Amino acid sequence: MKLSNKFILFIVICVVTAVGLVGVGGALTFRKLAYDQQSFKIKAIVQLLDSQLDVQPDTPEFEQWLPNWLHAHQIVRMDLSNQGGTVYTFREVRYHGSTDSLIHYHFQLKSHPDFSITLWVESPFKRLRYAPDAMIYVFLGVVIVAVGLLISIQWLKNAFKGAERLEWRGRRIIGGHQDGVMNADPCEWPRSASRAISQLLLQLEDSRQDRARFDRMIRENAFIDELTGLANLTHFSNRLETEMLDVDANIGAVLLFQLTILDELNYSHSRESGDVLLQQFAQLLNNYAKNNTNAIVGRVGGDCFALLLAQVTLAQAESVVLTLLKQLERIPLPSGFYSDDYIAVGIAGYQFGDSPQEVMHQADDALRIARQQGGNTWFTVDRQLTANYIGQGSVRWRSMLEQALSLHRVSYFEQLIYARESKPYCVELLARIQDSDSTWLTASVFWPWVERCGMVKQFDYLAIDHALERLKSSSMAVSINLDVSTLQERSVIRRLIYWAMETNPRQAGRLIIELKEQQVAFLGRRQQARINALREKGILIAIDRAGQNVLSTQYINDLKPAYVKLHPSLVRDLARRQVNRLAISSLLASAEGKAKVVAVGVESAQDWQVLERLGVSAGQGTWFSSVSQREQVD
Repeated sequence: MKLSNKFILFIVICVVTAVGLVGVGGALTFRKLAYDQQSFKIKAIVQLLDSQLDVQPDTPEFEQWLPNWLHAHQIVRMDLSNQGGTVYTFREVRYHGSTDSLIHYHFQLKSHPDFSITLWVESPFKRLRYAPDAMIYVFLGVVIVAVGLLISIQWLKNAFKGAERLEWRGRRIIGGHQDGVMNADPCEWPRSASRAISQLLLQLEDSRQDRARFDRMIRENAFIDELTGLANLTHFSNRLETEMLDVDANIGAVLLFQLTILDELNYSHSRESGDVLLQQFAQLLNNYAKNNTNAIVGRVGGDCFALLLAQVTLAQAESVVLTLLKQLERIPLPSGFYSDDYIAVGIAGYQFGDSPQEVMHQADDALRIARQQGGNTWFTVDRQLTANYIGQGSVRWRSMLEQALSLHRVSYFEQLIYARESKPYCVELLARIQDSDSTWLTASVFWPWVERCGMVKQFDYLAIDHALERLKSSSMAVSINLDVSTLQERSVIRRLIYWAMETNPRQAGRLIIELKEQQVAFLGRRQQARINALREKGILIAIDRAGQNVLSTQYINDLKPAYVKLHPSLVRDLARRQVNRLAISSLLASAEGKAKVVAVGVESAQDWQVLERLGVSAGQGTWFSSVSQREQVD
């Protein structure tokens, strides 16, 4: 029974009991008063008889007036006795009732101790009649009490209903479920406490947003060019090194763009005109990078921009340059400058094992040659790159991916994730496909083509099947990477929720779904609600590639992920990169008390020591364990 019902029941019992006690007490008091009044009257009669015995005990007048006097005082029977027996007896001849129901009083006469008198009278209530006009006030009192009780009960119900709503909102806040409790219910009570909680929630939300903006500002100052909003040289170098030192990266190209007219434009017109041109130039390059997952753009100098293209050949890179030049030539220039002669592009290819500094030097040399050629042109450093699969057309990739699915050539390798105590607590499943030569291809090679061919959901469905099957034989958590669009499918949400409901909560909490930060940072409320539905059923959510781009960390408050996994570009060679340590510290501050931060790409003990000092909760990388096929981790 609810507290409100208990309290109302208690009040009703108290009121009814009080009314009953008042009624019973009044009746008993009235009864006692009636009997006391009768006793007082009887005593007066006895005193009169005692005094009359001295005056006229044997006169005829005594016997004449006494019966009438006793009748007038409603005496039914009287016996006057002494030691010799009854001296005088009175009987009311008109009384026909039973003498057993009469009340008798026995007195010893004070003036005549030898005499005693006994009187029988009727009950004082025998002839009492309860007239309606006498009972109307009692009835009116009971009605007033009942109406007041009903009004009080209704008021208490409303008050306690508001208190229960306020308590429910408090429980939601304590449980970390603040969605839907920002606005107070109008019936919450006490009103002042409700308004105070709402005001504090608004202030808390504002402070969280300010904190997210502040953390983003820290990383922007460290990694973002203020004028163009692109990655600065530090951030671009981190990403370039991460791509080139990844054994699965295969090949790619670095494109250096230079605005050859910027200095002259700033001198002849104004610096503001040059800034406008830089921003327009940066916007076009950024739009291309957003539409291509393997592209990274940054401003690496005053008039230089760099574009990193992963998984492309030099021929494909030149095709990209040709497309971009056509778009860049549409930028309106001030008078005296020509759109067909203000851009120079240098192209340098790379493959695994190359030095990032050497590749940038080659791109810079190519840019210098292109600038000397004049006009909007490019120059490519000629070199032979080893690439088995890069350059294949979309038709060949689609055929290969479809065969991998139909012929069961998709496998999931495993890599352990270690906590700070050097104990594995999770195993991540990493997709690999097998080509016609039985060679395993990593996700960094084939996944861009999975996205281009529109086959993301098929691979994600397969990942879910493998994860649920792996959990049956695993005593630790199992983590898989999924696309956010997959979790927006009702069939996927329904399947995972049903699975979580059918299994025990402990096993449901061992499934970890990793989502890309770039995708979750821009989710709407409705999309977040679907992901939160899985989290409420016990399935854990992790944010992958955190820090790859400078984004707001508000998603930590909205999705409440269990883990935030750092992008390898922040972790690699951390001991000598102060800016990366600042960015990691910012992310740690955003996730403090809300999510555990996992460092991905740990390759040395020195880097792990720095990460431990910063406060990272877990690590993943070749320094802990290598990737293996169906590694027995239990």
